[in-house]
Parts: sequence; C-alpha cells; structure tokens
Amino acid sequence: MSFNAPLIHLQALSKNYQLEQEYFKALSNIELKIFSNEYIAITGPSGSDMVN
Repeated sequence: MSFNAPLIHLQALSKNYQLEQEYFKALSNIELKIFSNEYIAITGPSGSDMVN
C-alpha cells in the first residue's frame, strides 16, 4: 500500500429498500475514501452517533 492510499475505499455503492410493492433508492453509485488520520461520524435517524 502506498503512503497516500486510503485505509477504506468504497466505490459504486448502491442501496435500495423495498416496502411492500415499492422500491426506494437510498444510495446510488457512492464513492467514499477514508485516509489515515481522518475522523468520521456516522449518525442515525435518532441523532445518536458512532465516532471513529
């Protein structure tokens, strides 16, 4: 791994949900790169969070 390579790299991420007969697109073709010494927070609908 080179010095500038991300620790985590997601690409072409998509997520769909189905509720009865309907489909909902939550994510479409997302790319995420997280490098060393970066901080991220993931929050949920309640406002609670998980900090890394």
